[in-house]
Amino acid sequence: MKLLAIDTATKAASAAIVSSEGIIGEIGLNIGKTHSQKFLPGVEQLLSLCDMALSDMDGFAVTVGPGSFTGVRIGLATAKAWSYGLDKPVVGVNTLDALAGNVDCRYVCPILDARRNEFYTCLYDGGKPIWDYLALSPLALVERLRLLDGTIAFVGDAVAGYQGFLSEQLGERAYFPNSARQVFMAVALGSIAMQKLEQGEVQTALEIGPFYLRASEAEIKMQEKLQAQGK
Repeated sequence: MKLLAIDTATKAASAAIVSSEGIIGEIGLNIGKTHSQKFLPGVEQLLSLCDMALSDMDGFAVTVGPGSFTGVRIGLATAKAWSYGLDKPVVGVNTLDALAGNVDCRYVCPILDARRNEFYTCLYDGGKPIWDYLALSPLALVERLRLLDGTIAFVGDAVAGYQGFLSEQLGERAYFPNSARQVFMAVALGSIAMQKLEQGEVQTALEIGPFYLRASEAEIKMQEKLQAQGK
């Protein structure tokens, strides 16, 4: 079986073609451009280099959030279009789950920039989430993690800005893996989705939807404006 996995939920974007036997090919872009401008041509190039077409896939996989509201929508719209047009199943995977799949460590803590001085985060023990998916301030996250014994691997787009803070707060227990796996998650996404595809845990284009931990910036600002006006 083969599937095409795409992630556009954060500032970086990646895609991978994964089979039951392993990885066939992958691409990653972290160039600060809108994903709608550069990502799809990159996916087309990946398929061409692998001598494959969308119709060769047995299904598609996509990160459904949390993450950038625009990025999540781009990925979902793309996967939905492929799924609907080719009558193939689609697998949605939480962005934090996909990030955690990048690291072979007992404790993994993905952190995504949620703005407003917060992370989208979760904690994984042996690959299994042991927290709910959360939006936490850096200090609130550290206070939770201080209760753990052992090394904690951090991945995600918020690592670059908070590596010093996390090292200062957690000392040698804070571990930061290879930089490429901090942001590119399509291979891990594909591996998770392949297991689900083989087990029949799939959705249709009409069934799959986004996973948001909180309202968008625009919605929050509108709510704040209405509250200031006493509405």
